[in-house]
Amino acid sequence: MVDLDRILANLLENAMTYGDPPVEIATGMQHGKWTMTLRDHGPGIPDDQIDHALQPFVRLDAARGGDAHCGLGLAIVRRLARRNGGTLSVANAVGGGLLVSLVFS
Repeated sequence: MVDLDRILANLLENAMTYGDPPVEIATGMQHGKWTMTLRDHGPGIPDDQIDHALQPFVRLDAARGGDAHCGLGLAIVRRLARRNGGTLSVANAVGGGLLVSLVFS
């Protein structure tokens, strides 16, 4: 599935660029739905900025990433998840880092 490859590539690129290792990926099935989570151990995103970070062309720290990043990674992930019957949630993990969860029907 091309969309799943793109979702995972975007999430991994974000985790490797803005987070800290280790980057943990888990897949599974809960209540008849497929799940995928990705967690890094970096600084996360300020809670009041998470919704903003999911918008297209938003870069929370313009000093990061230079010209190579345009702020589409999480917006693309959310769009592709929705297109495939899924939902995306982003939160700061307990103990640090960013936790991204996807659930597909």
